[in-house]
Amino acid sequence: MKPPAALWQAAQSDLTDGSDLETLALQAFAFARFRIARDLFVAALDRGTSSAFEGLCFSYTETHRLRTSQGLKELCDQVDRLRDGGAGLADLGTALMQLALAGETVEYADTLRPLAEELLTRACREGNKDAHLALEHFLHAQGRHRDAKALTPPTGPPAPHDPAQLLHDAASGDATALERLRKVADRRNETFHQIAAAAFTASPALWSWPTKLARAGAPELVEPLLRAATDSGDRQARQRLVSLLDDQERTPEAEAVLREVADTDMYALNTLFHRLWPRQPQAARELLTEAARAGHILHVLTVLRPLTYGGRLPRDRRFAITAIRVLARLGYEPAQVQLARTLLAEVDELEREKTPHHYLLARKYDEAHQLLRQAAPGHREARSLLGRLAEQEDNYTQAADWYRQAIDVGDYEMFPSLLQALRQGTPPDEDEVLHGLDAHGSLLSPW
Repeated sequence: MKPPAALWQAAQSDLTDGSDLETLALQAFAFARFRIARDLFVAALDRGTSSAFEGLCFSYTETHRLRTSQGLKELCDQVDRLRDGGAGLADLGTALMQLALAGETVEYADTLRPLAEELLTRACREGNKDAHLALEHFLHAQGRHRDAKALTPPTGPPAPHDPAQLLHDAASGDATALERLRKVADRRNETFHQIAAAAFTASPALWSWPTKLARAGAPELVEPLLRAATDSGDRQARQRLVSLLDDQERTPEAEAVLREVADTDMYALNTLFHRLWPRQPQAARELLTEAARAGHILHVLTVLRPLTYGGRLPRDRRFAITAIRVLARLGYEPAQVQLARTLLAEVDELEREKTPHHYLLARKYDEAHQLLRQAAPGHREARSLLGRLAEQEDNYTQAADWYRQAIDVGDYEMFPSLLQALRQGTPPDEDEVLHGLDAHGSLLSPW
């Protein structure tokens, strides 16, 4: 819950540690106290906590203050005093680059692109690698490919040793590396397991090694490496192993690999469920039950959700809705919200009928409303949906109350909705600066 108003006011003078001020600033921003957050971020910077600039820049971006000349000046004044290896310059330059590439409206349109490039260039001179990548992308996006290629990457420490380098060399066709890899695989020693554990930790560009290794003449090494990598807990390896077994029509073995972790792993649960349903309905139910007992309710709901959509077979929808209803009755808030969403979608379907069943429509709507109220104390989406429903009934006072409750538990994204409710349904302009709330929760005038 939000801290008392007095805390915001006292923190700037009483707190001496910049990290504490930065943490409090992030909390203030989450509670839509945008000006208080700004002041706390600046206080943290005053105390030498350079990392606070990232939060300050993010807050100006989210509230559209960065689109104003005044907001830009405030950030430029802060970034010029940083000594952080170009990190602040990279943050601000990247934010401006994103505004430019998205074609957003700003008060300084004529200088937006040159300023973004200048800030990123300055960050590159200070050795910031993120700025180099951003500037390279920015130049390519403008069609300035020659300028992008001419950039000099910042120097850095040598890359750490990659245990899987032998594997990647072998996969690329290095005969010597392939022979060494065969010997390591024959021994199944610690080196082999280190290689397997690191097989998918490098750049995704190197993840095609199973295919390349087979082409290099060592297909027999692929499965042992994938199994060892899977045993180390690598999810990418597990997916590749399942695909390999499926390609070889070894379906029971593929399903066994999935079943080992289906109660805790989302990919395994979803993949195995859809292999079983509807051919083996009892096995599919047991699979979801085991995941629910293991506490992974969100995984279960993710699997069930697509089955509730319109256009699915009635059998699928009945099964999914019944399962979600059971979880909702057990008090699981995400299930209550999902069931409410499903009921509201059914209400929309009924309303589109030429002769809607008004009693059924009202019953479903009331049940959805009750479910959302049950979930509201601990679930962000429930409060948001209740606000939306209140707005649909032109009850803007109640809608504003729900949005305030959401903000008071740290959901700043509900602030535009609160503004809309307070304005009797008129939404903020797309590029309107959001000024936020004061310490007591009242709307702030422009600052």
